[in-house]
Amino acid sequence: MKSAWVFTKNEEDGGGEPVRQAEAALRAFGIECVRPGGDRAPDIMITVGGDGTLLRGVGAACRMGIPILGINAGNVGFLTGIEKDELHLLERLKTREYRIDERMMLALRLEKDGQSELAACALNEISLTRGVSAKAVMLHIEIDGREYPFPPADGLIIATPTGSTGYSLSAGGPLLHPQLRCMALTPVNAYAKRAQPLVLPASAVVTVRAKKTSERPVYICADGDGEIPLADGVAARITESESAAAICRVKDRGFIETLCDKLG
Repeated sequence: MKSAWVFTKNEEDGGGEPVRQAEAALRAFGIECVRPGGDRAPDIMITVGGDGTLLRGVGAACRMGIPILGINAGNVGFLTGIEKDELHLLERLKTREYRIDERMMLALRLEKDGQSELAACALNEISLTRGVSAKAVMLHIEIDGREYPFPPADGLIIATPTGSTGYSLSAGGPLLHPQLRCMALTPVNAYAKRAQPLVLPASAVVTVRAKKTSERPVYICADGDGEIPLADGVAARITESESAAAICRVKDRGFIETLCDKLG
């Protein structure tokens, strides 16, 4: 790789010392630090921050058709590839000692009166929650056109295998190997013991509508970025995205090792 876009959520202040150190390391290894523009795209996006920073950048990386590598300057760092004290490993981008893992993503479409609009894509999850309301949300769910009974709950998470170690896990969802192609439906504090997480194939079509939205507002969110009110008559349709994320790995470290390290 000859060029890299170093991405951070604090671009207005240059990202601070961790970003400057990453850029200095890349230049030392003969990799140019560039910004996307015109007809030239970087060879890779490198995010500096936590998992949230990588999630924020992955959409742009997918649109440019380039892989993404995260440097963990945050807390957990499930998605990031190296720690901030492992910048020497960036040399492997130049020597081609890396691999690319393809990760499935979810597509969220909002449908009303026969019209459909792509609202977001998500690497981790699509979540439906009650927002600041103290009342449970009431959801009507269909899976491949068949109704799936869902009790009142604080919310619902539809997670990818990559996202199974995030919000879904904290709500009691299953751990899924990131090389799988499937999605997990995880209820959040459901008011029924029978409500259990459900793993579906990637080909499944999940359609969600809110009941009594005027009394119990429901908000839908992709990878924790913004909240969209799910209004009356609007259906949220969640499917596997046509786009996939290309995650760059420069360490010979598998999912199980990462899992044991991050979760103890």
